[in-house]
Amino acid sequence: MSAKTAPLHTPSELDLIGCNDRTNTVVFRSTSVSRPERPNVTTLDTITGAILCDCQGATTGRECWHADHIVAAWHQSPAMQAARWLSPVALVNQGRKCAAMVATYRQRVGRPLQDDVTALVAARSEWHRRAARAAADMPPAIIAEARAIVAQQEAMGHSDHALDAGRSGLTAYYDARDRLATLTLPLSA
Repeated sequence: MSAKTAPLHTPSELDLIGCNDRTNTVVFRSTSVSRPERPNVTTLDTITGAILCDCQGATTGRECWHADHIVAAWHQSPAMQAARWLSPVALVNQGRKCAAMVATYRQRVGRPLQDDVTALVAARSEWHRRAARAAADMPPAIIAEARAIVAQQEAMGHSDHALDAGRSGLTAYYDARDRLATLTLPLSA
């Protein structure tokens, strides 16, 4: 359900104030008309799409224009704009690099740099957006067949390290594994 006041507002009224790489959430702030001394805070889970807002409308069960515009605000952010134009390989490399940098800073300093966290969350968000589109385009029969091939080969004791791409009969396994990889998130440190 859309808020009646949504057409009166734009995504640019929401300011990105932070991201959390552990929960894949982004947090935006906006000025409050009803409570000028306290800004509204709206959170978006970039993987599930769940939205939480602390504005007066949302807390009283009414419609919230922030929820209507937060996804557009996230997609208009510089981090998401940069991630959107990366090739699939560059996107995975960017995500892995950011994950490593976040882990390193968290270990050495106790907290990561916010720009690294934002870039990591953007890379994960874009990866999931692309994977959802690929999964929607992939027929369920192909997904089921790929899962069966992977399960069969792994039950026989084959793993990524034990498989030799040159051996006959394993090409189907690699193809199936690659198809399923488009449905998962390989952006870990």
